[in-house]
Amino acid sequence: MEAIVTVAARTFSEQFGTHPTIIRRDINSPDPIDVLIESAEKIPFGGIEVTDDYIRLAKLQHEVVPAMLSLGLDRATVVSRGIYGPEQSEIESFLSRALMRFDQRIDLVTIDVIEAWLNFPAAERDVATDFVWAVAAELDKYSTDANRRAWFGVLTSYADSV
Repeated sequence: MEAIVTVAARTFSEQFGTHPTIIRRDINSPDPIDVLIESAEKIPFGGIEVTDDYIRLAKLQHEVVPAMLSLGLDRATVVSRGIYGPEQSEIESFLSRALMRFDQRIDLVTIDVIEAWLNFPAAERDVATDFVWAVAAELDKYSTDANRRAWFGVLTSYADSV
């Protein structure tokens, strides 16, 4: 999932006039903020944390926010399966307090929302093709054979559905 989110962020950034730099951080590290977004001047201004699980309050409090502070970020996105149900109101309250008191904006995005945007609406058709090839290259650099087979499965499933 980190590879896909990283390449999607790079693909979107290429569509912006400012062309921010997208950096995939150490994938074997337990440190939060898997993807760092920097300005052309190399100033970090955003980050993305990717988790395959449901987001929990403890992860936000003890991992994401401290990582944002150490990296000097005031904005981050957490991509996950969703919010852990029993903690939903606490998480929403925490996110509101973080924004109001500390000016730290944390957006929560579910994996299915990311999937819906991967056709790159309103972009030229080449963008989606370049994205598919870039994911393969990212997987070749940093991932295992199992990850590559999973990506092949995603592509095969998509091809069968169209």
